[in-house]
Amino acid sequence: IPALISDLRTARGLIGPSWSRRVGAARQLGELRAPQAIPHLIAAVESSANDEVKRACADALGQIGGEEATGALARWLVDPARDDVRLVCLLALTRIGDTPARAALMRVNASSSGRAESIDRLQTELERANGDSARRDVITQALTILVSGDASGDNGADPDHAGDGQRPGEDLD
Repeated sequence: IPALISDLRTARGLIGPSWSRRVGAARQLGELRAPQAIPHLIAAVESSANDEVKRACADALGQIGGEEATGALARWLVDPARDDVRLVCLLALTRIGDTPARAALMRVNASSSGRAESIDRLQTELERANGDSARRDVITQALTILVSGDASGDNGADPDHAGDGQRPGEDLD
């Protein structure tokens, strides 16, 4: 893990082939769920000029989870200057799925333009995720949250009235 963190940090700000080393390090740190890498991954997102490095680091934060990772992802999700990682943040927060992550996803719903843009991006990404069932599942879950407006991913509809939007205990007139 220290060697991967070193790869992530020592290549900071460099261009050319070093960005691929940083992407690889970020992906491995995410797969290892290395919490000690969180500050370095955050720093890489905030300082890198390479969008692929930023996305790999944000994705790794989603794999690792935790309060610090969730906080950074939540900030970037609503930051207009962070368009480069917004989709990855949506998916990472969906993957984390804890209460703070769901609350961050609900903040997207507070802005109808942000919600509509996020839904469009997720639908496009869903089309691209052909054979990757795990990615399709996360995208579908994020879409469910944004479309239903319910961070639990369950819109509260009564399964006996599927499709009519009726909640349990409501009568249709």
